[in-house]
Amino acid sequence: TFISLAYCLTIHKTQGMEYETALIPMTFSHFIMHNTKLLYTAITRAKNMCFVVGEDEAFKSACKKIEVTKRETVINDMMG
Repeated sequence: TFISLAYCLTIHKTQGMEYETALIPMTFSHFIMHNTKLLYTAITRAKNMCFVVGEDEAFKSACKKIEVTKRETVINDMMG
C-alpha cells in the first residue's frame, strides 16, 4: 500500500517537527493563510518525500504572497 495510517496536523502544530513523508493539501478554501512562510514550513517538515496536492492556483498564490511580520517589542525602550 502507498498510504498507511497517518495523522492530520496544522502547519502551526508541526513547527519544529519532522516526518518521513508529508502530504500538503492546497485549496482556496483557506486562501487567507496562503503565504511563502507557511508553505516553506509545511514543505520542510518532510525528511524523505513531500506531496503537494490540490489546486494549482492555490499553490501559485502561496508562492507569490510574501508576508512580512512586523513584531511589536519594547526592547529599544528597555535599552535606553
